[in-house]
Amino acid sequence: LLALFGSITGAAQSATSGADDLTADQALALLSGTLGALVISLLVTFVLQTVAVGMMTHVMGKAVLGTRITAGQAWRLLRPQLLRLVGLTLVVTVAVMAAFLVPLAPGVLLLFPSDTRALGALLLVAGLFAGTLPAIWVYVVMALAPAALVLENTPVMESIRRSRRLVTRSWWRVFGILLLAYIIAQVVGGVLSAPFSILSAVIGGTSGLDVSTGTFVSLMLSALAGIVASTLTTPFTAGVSALL
Repeated sequence: LLALFGSITGAAQSATSGADDLTADQALALLSGTLGALVISLLVTFVLQTVAVGMMTHVMGKAVLGTRITAGQAWRLLRPQLLRLVGLTLVVTVAVMAAFLVPLAPGVLLLFPSDTRALGALLLVAGLFAGTLPAIWVYVVMALAPAALVLENTPVMESIRRSRRLVTRSWWRVFGILLLAYIIAQVVGGVLSAPFSILSAVIGGTSGLDVSTGTFVSLMLSALAGIVASTLTTPFTAGVSALL
């Protein structure tokens, strides 16, 4: 979600920087097209990563027992569970986002009346800090639910309850391991995607291309960078959760 917001902001800045060459309608069309492409990319990435996590969990679960399975065998095991896994991923995402966004609501509501804007801004900043901790706690508590669903073949809500029972007395240990895995994945992903990101920045700022073409090429390179990075980091983080 943060990456999506950053991409939309970048597109908005590109459109603004070319305001002398673009009409308001053209800038709006550019931003609308960019937003549509990003939403589609986000949905495709969500489905593919969910599938990858489920298949990797099956592979790791069998490996712990000393059995090796192929990608085709992992897919056949996951296929009957896929809809439940997608539903579970959505439930976890909504729960984490709700825990983060609820403390922001008072600040957002007070931003609109001009006489309470200063108070709203103050509450918004406080809400950012107040929402981060509950969101992290909810995420860690639910972190093992996908692995529980795949390995134990449980329903969605039972998977969440199973994760809560597993994490309750080991919250800090699970949090520390997940945080370390996240840092490793970000470092590796950053190294792998750096060449594409540099090329994207160069092309996006090239004066030889019009704003729309430069933005499109830049977004495609950014998407390619994300694909290259997630090819290695997604199986790694999924394997960590399965082993936990």
